[in-house]
Amino acid sequence: MFKKKENKREQVEVKRPPLNSGLSKEEIDLRKRSGLSNVVKKPYRGFLQILANNLFTFFNVILIMIAVAFLITSGLLNSFGYHEAVEEYFGISKYFFLIAIILNTIIGTIQEYHSTRVISKLEIVTKSGCQGMRDGKIVTLKSHEIVRDDVLYVTSGEQALVDMVIEEGDLEVDESLLTGESEPVKKHKGDSILAGSIVMVGAAKCYAVKVGAETYSSKLTAKVRSLSNHKSQLMADITKIIRRLSILLVLVVLITLITMIVKVAIHGGDPAYWDVESLEECPSLTSPSTWAHIIVTCGSFAVGVIPTGLVLLTSITLAESVIKLARKKTMIQGLYSLENLSRVDILCLDKTGTLTDGSMKVVGLKSYVPAKEVKEKIRDLLGSSLPLNMTSEALLAEYGKNEGVEILSTVPFSSKRKCSGIVYPNGDKLYLGAPEFLLHEDNENLAYAQARAKEGKRVLALTLNDELWAYFVLSDNLRPSSNEILSFFYRNNVDIKIISGDNPLTVSKIAEQAGVYNADRVISLEGVELEKIPELVEQYTVFARVSPEQKQAIVEALQQKGHKVGMTGDGVNDILALRKADAAISFQKASDAAKRCADVILLDNDFARLTDVVAEGRRVIHNVERSSSMFIMKSLFVFLLCFILIFIEKGQFWYSLETLYMLELVVLGFGGVLLSLENNTATIEGNFLAKVTMKALVSAILILFAALVPILVFLFSGGALSENGCKALMCMLVTLSGLVVTFYNCRPFNKYRTISFLTILCAVIFLGMLMPSIALGGERMNISTFFVSPTGNPWDARFLHEMFQPWNSPVVSEAFSNWISYVIVGGFLFVAVPLYFFARIRVDKIAAKMKPENVFLFTPLPWENMAKKPAKKGTRKPKTTPKKKK
Repeated sequence: MFKKKENKREQVEVKRPPLNSGLSKEEIDLRKRSGLSNVVKKPYRGFLQILANNLFTFFNVILIMIAVAFLITSGLLNSFGYHEAVEEYFGISKYFFLIAIILNTIIGTIQEYHSTRVISKLEIVTKSGCQGMRDGKIVTLKSHEIVRDDVLYVTSGEQALVDMVIEEGDLEVDESLLTGESEPVKKHKGDSILAGSIVMVGAAKCYAVKVGAETYSSKLTAKVRSLSNHKSQLMADITKIIRRLSILLVLVVLITLITMIVKVAIHGGDPAYWDVESLEECPSLTSPSTWAHIIVTCGSFAVGVIPTGLVLLTSITLAESVIKLARKKTMIQGLYSLENLSRVDILCLDKTGTLTDGSMKVVGLKSYVPAKEVKEKIRDLLGSSLPLNMTSEALLAEYGKNEGVEILSTVPFSSKRKCSGIVYPNGDKLYLGAPEFLLHEDNENLAYAQARAKEGKRVLALTLNDELWAYFVLSDNLRPSSNEILSFFYRNNVDIKIISGDNPLTVSKIAEQAGVYNADRVISLEGVELEKIPELVEQYTVFARVSPEQKQAIVEALQQKGHKVGMTGDGVNDILALRKADAAISFQKASDAAKRCADVILLDNDFARLTDVVAEGRRVIHNVERSSSMFIMKSLFVFLLCFILIFIEKGQFWYSLETLYMLELVVLGFGGVLLSLENNTATIEGNFLAKVTMKALVSAILILFAALVPILVFLFSGGALSENGCKALMCMLVTLSGLVVTFYNCRPFNKYRTISFLTILCAVIFLGMLMPSIALGGERMNISTFFVSPTGNPWDARFLHEMFQPWNSPVVSEAFSNWISYVIVGGFLFVAVPLYFFARIRVDKIAAKMKPENVFLFTPLPWENMAKKPAKKGTRKPKTTPKKKK
């Protein structure tokens, strides 16, 4: 019926430009109009999408549906003339729970939008680019600026941004992101390079043959990020909590609905059961008012079970930390990267760029031929087309370079060869690199290199046709803050491993100077098989002469031994280990490939920033754990109360939303956010799920006791306590129990926790004095009864009459009209609270050692077990025979 509108694009004649001139401006514009540019869709969500994602969460939608149900029911009652029922059951206080939704949505949207803007700005700084030729000039092109048939220059350490074909030069390319094979692949003229491949060695001039949607560029970027952004244990635990609470939510609504209907059906004609004076006041299933009460109560229990703000509080806390770190020049590429890094207990560091500042200087020259000839040869080497690195830049600063040297070919640096060099037209081979790789092991001149290496110096040998010409002695600049940084990690129970490709004596000495413990436990992994590495990882601290595959093997071996491993890296040879590590850290100066694999990028190249990242991550975990236990505590309390009320007269009719408002809005909402901002860098121990659930369960029992005691006293005291007084005591004791739990969670008290607890306490007292009937008495609030004056004088309104005068509130005064109320409060403070403290101390010790599957609430559900299909009877797994080594 309807045909898709086809975009008419200009047809482009595929014609490659000359290498020395590239595309002209007209040719570039023509390709852009034809859609042949490498434009990638912006990966960030807009403001409206962020707002929608924060507003329409699973629990928010349920709360909104409950509010809509209340509005529809009250509207129907009004339309049928039951205005008194509307005033009694659907006052404005029934919608106070929406305040949490509104505040959470506003705060979450602002935080996420601000975080997105900060991170997007930072990513513009670190965005990938490459050199290209256009209109006869060499220009720097960003990824989205490349068009088809562009002439591009690629060199070692860069990632191919589009699909290309080599026209001039030779490369060694790592295609592991595409094929999974870690061995470099040699590429020559006419060979293709796919987007996402990483140039290990060499330099080449290429044509862009596929761009935009035709390439793998966007997919590979997402793939690399998914490999580096590991699954969040925190989010997985919170998701599991939400699933279980969703089940409780359904059970609570069903139990409440069935129980209330049954009690009305059986006891509807008994005034004594309902504590009323006449039969007309008893509830009836034919009365709209009764059904209004049932709907309100079911909705109230559902609201009580929902841990409003639990997920959002976690996201807000993480986002706030990401923004804080961004201001400190630290880019967090994933929201939960903070959590992953905070759980690290072993940090693998490279010597260069971490312990040292990444720069070197020449401190000595040992020549075996005239020094003048040595300097001439090193200038020839530095003047070639070989890419510069840290050592060559130091030599360049000391000796300069010769321009226009005639050479036959270049030998790029390789992590396997440990050297680079040039070949002159006459066949002479000039090499610069590690002495033990360029010289025979029995060469008597190696002793000099070894002696300098023991002093922590880097020694490079210059050879011409395998004959030693000179040694260059270079010194790393040790970071002034390295001792302080490493001390921070040791204090926080993070062990350090040094992994380097340099000489073992040099690395060990520098590690010792930087403050690495057991720096003398050093080993060279040159020639060591990968299978033997698991035996060595815990015996040694310093690993030298390490290949890229061995770095990855070290990380894997540590993980198999139960460690959470962090890895720093800045070069192409670090990619395999960075992808495998639990937390990957890189630097602004690092290669594009290393930065794409990293969870954290230190934009000012300062390793000291990592202490801020670890501290922020641990702060988030500890504070989310504390706040989560309080939210879940309320949910478990409501579920237990709903179940126990089945066996008590009037059942769930005792419960109302107003009973929990002080607890939910002030103690949990305001208090949870306040406590989530504390700095806490203690080591993360135990399982989050087990600790949170067990703490929440004990706290829920305390609040359950606070709610049930007034009801039981009312039922068995023979009228000594009025019903209004009973509900007011329930509200006050529930709030008080929340304060007791908060008090315990603040232990051991420090300055911040003391101020936070006193602030929460003052907020409770202030709100209780401001609106005593609602905040302390748990009474329903209607605009007509609280804010409208019966005499016409606005100062006679009940709200103003009670404000900061709780003795004027009838429900509060009824609660303390006789001695039995004081006995209840005293019994709670002197019996229930000490028992709670004793139980919490015991439970905290047990929970620290428990696994989540041992907690009754988180045992696998039947349908979760069904997901694991058992093997059919009579079938066996095929036996695998190990392949014979060739």
